Amino acid sequence: MEIIFQLSEINFDIYPDLKIYSENISHNIDEIKEFFIREYTIGPFTPKVTIDNNIVIINIDTESYDKYINEFNKATQLADLKKYEESKEILSKLINKNPTVSDFYRVYGQILECQGKIEEAKNYLIDSLKWNPNNKYALLMMGNIFARHYNDIETANIYHNKVLSIDPNDHIALNNIGGNLANLGKYDDALRYFELAVNINDTYPNTHYGLALIYNKNGEYLKSFESATKSIKLSYQNNNELYQQSESLAFNSAFEFVKNDKNITEIIQNYKKKIQNECGTEIKIEESNTIDFPARTQYAENHNRNYHLILFKRNTPAFQHLIMHELSHIDLANQAKKIGKNKLFATDNSHIKLFIRNSEKQISALNKSGLPEKNITDFINSLFNGLSTQIFNAPIDLFIEDFLYNKYPENRPYQFFALQSFQKTYIESSKNKDIIKFAPKFVRDANIIYNLIHAFQFYELFGLDFTTQYSDLILYKALSRKFYNQFLDYNEHKNPGDEYILINKWGKELKLDKYFKIIEKSDEKISDNYLTDLIEKIKKDPLNIDKSKRKNAIHRLSFKDDPAGSMAVTMYCLEALILFQGKENDFIQQVSSEIALLGTYGFNPYDNQKKYTLKSIPDKQFTALELLSFEYVGFKKVFPELDTQLDFENEYERAKQMHKKE
Repeated sequence: MEIIFQLSEINFDIYPDLKIYSENISHNIDEIKEFFIREYTIGPFTPKVTIDNNIVIINIDTESYDKYINEFNKATQLADLKKYEESKEILSKLINKNPTVSDFYRVYGQILECQGKIEEAKNYLIDSLKWNPNNKYALLMMGNIFARHYNDIETANIYHNKVLSIDPNDHIALNNIGGNLANLGKYDDALRYFELAVNINDTYPNTHYGLALIYNKNGEYLKSFESATKSIKLSYQNNNELYQQSESLAFNSAFEFVKNDKNITEIIQNYKKKIQNECGTEIKIEESNTIDFPARTQYAENHNRNYHLILFKRNTPAFQHLIMHELSHIDLANQAKKIGKNKLFATDNSHIKLFIRNSEKQISALNKSGLPEKNITDFINSLFNGLSTQIFNAPIDLFIEDFLYNKYPENRPYQFFALQSFQKTYIESSKNKDIIKFAPKFVRDANIIYNLIHAFQFYELFGLDFTTQYSDLILYKALSRKFYNQFLDYNEHKNPGDEYILINKWGKELKLDKYFKIIEKSDEKISDNYLTDLIEKIKKDPLNIDKSKRKNAIHRLSFKDDPAGSMAVTMYCLEALILFQGKENDFIQQVSSEIALLGTYGFNPYDNQKKYTLKSIPDKQFTALELLSFEYVGFKKVFPELDTQLDFENEYERAKQMHKKE
């Protein structure tokens, strides 16, 4: 084997006996050669040593260590598993068999450092460098020992700079020099080395952690948070100590960043203005402590307003992100609406009845527990509403969170706190004994699967893994991972309205599609003026009867003196109440307005033929009287003050009583 190196300060550290020749090397060449001959003589093998211009070349005639490679690999694997004594036993035998192999000493020295035997470790690393002065890993470890255990940064940097002289692109050496400079308080110099290191290799977690520390020291908390979360992601599988330190630093940096509300206020306002300009509808944001969710959007068309209203609870962690989230809901709906892809998620009486039927076992258990009937009803309704909300929102929220993460980096610390708060709530809910006991299994399963999907996304965005805290059923995690991968496929080439595809797809696979339906929403946008004009026209002539042309026509339709007609209106009103139950106001308004629009061509309430159809209620035909009854109920719900000139009040009240009993 051949060993080549240049005489330098390091050599005089490795070979202390050489220091007497360090001041005048050229006059002591023969003595130095004799020293290396003695140092590298092994048994019968005497090395040949030449020194020319301070370059030392040592040739040793000895056998190769290739035949020991399997044993060496086994030793390193044992060391990785922290089975240090077993590894040292193998390495000792290897050193005895072939004492010229640098890496045998290096790994032995690394184990000794892990065991806290620093002086012994240093001696073994010196032996490693004797046999290969250019062993980068031994040089790095020597530098680390001087920095960590002796606080000798100057000597540490000599070793690390030697590594860079061998390989200028060694990112670990650059990282370690950066760390040493940071320990000396030379943060600007340290930052330059960390930046060089990360430009060479951006997958080394220690460098991102070093950057995060420097940014945090400099008060650049957003940059610190970004670097800390990168370190979290990269260290999760392999370095538990660094992972925990990075997590702590990420929390600290995020906290310091969100202390200043000005960081996000301007972003919220600019995003709101952008959406307002695109959809043409004002958006208002107000604090509320009465809403049942941390934040909620009331759409203009659902509440008979000319503006969308976002309500939020201020005591919710990182509520600013929730406002951004609700703005994104409006944004997504508007994008889908532009190309006619906006749809309605709907549930009706039949869905609720089926849900109750499939929950009979749990309802029976609740009855036996002595819970009052009203409480049982409220509990079952809350389960149904919660499941419906989750089915609808799960895919949409994934698109929203990904969009906000990539589009608004300044929002990420808020997003980090908000989403992890939700995950903690989800995990507590999944372990709630009452929910486990009384909620139907299909509801619990769906709840965990949908929440796990979002846990996978949180891990991808920020590196913290909440999936391990859920029940360890393989089915849950396999389905959740499958669904998340489907989201990733759609998200890669996102088109407006794709979220509705995933709502249907996941609902069908979880056998939840029987509890909801997706309704095509009309792509016709009715202007506020048009709707106002239509309502005025209904007020004047709801049946499109022009009194000047039809002197004998009835102006106000009534069936007070017609029991059969009155019963028909009652049943039609009941049918409308069942259809409208659980629907948003924009759907009810759409149905009522479409009927009113159709009525401009004239209705004959006494014509019993089912010859009318509605775009808003496909696959069904209506009589004229049936449509008028639906219109009456619809406007009673969205415009109760409107006089439709239909005298159906008694029939409507009877229908409400029947619906209540049903």
